[in-house]
Amino acid sequence: MDDLAALADDDEHLHVVLIGPSPGESVLVGTPDGAWLVVDSMLGPTHPSQQDRHPVAEALRRLGAYPSLLALTHPHHDHASGLTDLINTYDDAPVGCVPVWIAPAGGMSSTAMLLKGDAEDARAAIERAWKDPVREWRLLADPSADRSLGTHGRVEVLSPSQQEADAAHAYPTPSFNAISAAMRVTWHDVELILGADLTTPGWQAVQGRRAPTTGDAAHMHKASHHGSDTGHHAWALGVAPPTHRPVGLTPYNVRVPNFAPGRDIDKLHDTIDELAMTAVPGYAGNPGPVQVASIRAARTATVGGVPAVGGRHLAFDAWWAWSLRPDGTVGTARHGSAANVVIR
Repeated sequence: MDDLAALADDDEHLHVVLIGPSPGESVLVGTPDGAWLVVDSMLGPTHPSQQDRHPVAEALRRLGAYPSLLALTHPHHDHASGLTDLINTYDDAPVGCVPVWIAPAGGMSSTAMLLKGDAEDARAAIERAWKDPVREWRLLADPSADRSLGTHGRVEVLSPSQQEADAAHAYPTPSFNAISAAMRVTWHDVELILGADLTTPGWQAVQGRRAPTTGDAAHMHKASHHGSDTGHHAWALGVAPPTHRPVGLTPYNVRVPNFAPGRDIDKLHDTIDELAMTAVPGYAGNPGPVQVASIRAARTATVGGVPAVGGRHLAFDAWWAWSLRPDGTVGTARHGSAANVVIR
């Protein structure tokens, strides 16, 4: 993460940092005037399998950054692990969460009772933080959820709506991804879509609320659900022919993303010519783009476990960082040794 320090002295661009896996992923968005949004987390120092410092905290340290906003998009462990440490460390930052996971007055939410381990720890930490009204940030698709990010930046929650959250709460075993909190960050003319793990029905609902405004006008996109089939939608990713703009994704397990013909990676490449992947197994340190055919031939089409480089967690080498000019064009793009560009 040494190269991240260079961003700390850059006061002209919007910075976007994507980290993962640890396992897990996190997105950091920072404005030139020092405001930072941190979306999701990964294994922190309190986790028994963590071999190093908290990856997100380490990135923030190198950036010289202090979060203005913290957010949990949905309570899966690969997004919630380590969030408790961030909430406790940055104890005055507002914390965002879809409110269905927080206990209502008078008792525990039946939906929240489905959580366990890191996700339950994060939920409990958010509930404690929300006792301070200044820290309560309800992630719902409503103008009241919009937040400023520095002088010229704004964070808008795209999903879920209150109705969608209520419907999930009424269901005995809701899909956490289905009501994942996708966001849009704007800064000057820049538009950035953070897809979280929102699935196709959720994107369809976003499109219904946002039409005719379309996501394919976005200058950058963090692909939802780690690039998996269920996360694709034209509103978020745009339409053919392929365009050249930053789209980042992180690997997760033996299924996601899928490099098989016609699956995840091919579908992404239908609209995006280059994919910035935070970790391409077997290609750490590769100086140039990696072709999908090469990955398939090397039988590294799936990833899993907690890979390590030199005995430490891969998250410290699995990252991308972009600096975007006010007009949305890329100023610089940096990446860790485990990351690469995937092309057709």
